Amino acid sequence: GQEKAFQFMLRLKVPSGECPGAVYNVLDDLCENYGQKDLRITTRQAWQIHGILKKDLKHVIRTIMEAGSTTIGGCGDINRNVMLPPAPIDDDNRPQYRVARHWAAVCAELFVPQTEAFSEIWCDGTKLASVQYWKRHIYTDNDSLDPA
Repeated sequence: GQEKAFQFMLRLKVPSGECPGAVYNVLDDLCENYGQKDLRITTRQAWQIHGILKKDLKHVIRTIMEAGSTTIGGCGDINRNVMLPPAPIDDDNRPQYRVARHWAAVCAELFVPQTEAFSEIWCDGTKLASVQYWKRHIYTDNDSLDPA
């Protein structure tokens, strides 16, 4: 007989709830073309795509990774996300928000599972998006992180 049409939910890891427009566009397209057409934001500042068929799972995960995001650590018995309160993205009068974003990115990177298995299973062993979009907050000029 025919294989059952199992479907899955993918949850992304989205440190600080920050999602660049280009990543959002990819998620929206994936949701429309491979999910049940309702991209969901969670109370933990992450995204979920529901209704992905088993046969499409590898393509969807690979596309998310190529866009600079990841589902690694988005589910399970693990730190799922590093959250921050809503804050101005760039406000010279409140540099502490820039510092908070920096340390949230550092913590998010610290909590990423240290295994090659994910890439081996979902990306045919290819390492994709070695720099997720949130890492840019780690590699900034430390002088600009002084909140004083």
